[in-house]
Amino acid sequence: MSEKDRKGSYRRMRRPTRAQMEDRRRKSKPSQQTVSSNNNGDFKRFSEKKVQTIIEDVMTDLISNNDYQADKAASLATEISLSIKSKVKDIVSERYKLIVHTTIGEKRNQGQMASRCLWGPSNDSYVSHKYENKTIVAVSIVFACYYD
Repeated sequence: MSEKDRKGSYRRMRRPTRAQMEDRRRKSKPSQQTVSSNNNGDFKRFSEKKVQTIIEDVMTDLISNNDYQADKAASLATEISLSIKSKVKDIVSERYKLIVHTTIGEKRNQGQMASRCLWGPSNDSYVSHKYENKTIVAVSIVFACYYD
């Protein structure tokens, strides 16, 4: 490639100007509408209060009469998570991806539990509930991530 060709191709590959970059940003920004509906318009927003009630009811029903047994904790956590997920799916839009995480442990005055997520705070949400009896500590968290 000759020197002239290099200069010519370099000129064609110049960096965009600031105005061009701003133009691209404006075009690529999502619309300001935070919630859109599907084709038949039956969008159901994630309701933290309703989900909180569901979590509390399911955990109380399934754990209240049990004592902690390490060999049954995993299956109980799975049962709780599946029950919560099926009930929450009935009250929210299909546009939400639901993740239900349940942890069950023996009550021994342990420390704290924490989680972190990266999401859009205008549409995504979570609800958690902690249940305790004499021998069990259980925490269920429902994450609802909105997608188009």
